[in-house]
Amino acid sequence: MDLAGPSGSQLAKEIGVSPQVFSYHIRSLIDWDMVERKRSGLKVSLSITELGIEALTGIDIEVEQ
Repeated sequence: MDLAGPSGSQLAKEIGVSPQVFSYHIRSLIDWDMVERKRSGLKVSLSITELGIEALTGIDIEVEQ
């Protein structure tokens, strides 16, 4: 599994917040099932969930599995 992408610290810097503030908000989004965390060794990947997309767009999505 390729988890290439920016780190949490890089994303925090990009949006102008401290890594601690970024981490706090990501944890909240994970708790609310809007973001999903996947771990592979020391790398962590974050992905937006269907619920997160619905919250951002107001569009109800149903993905066939």
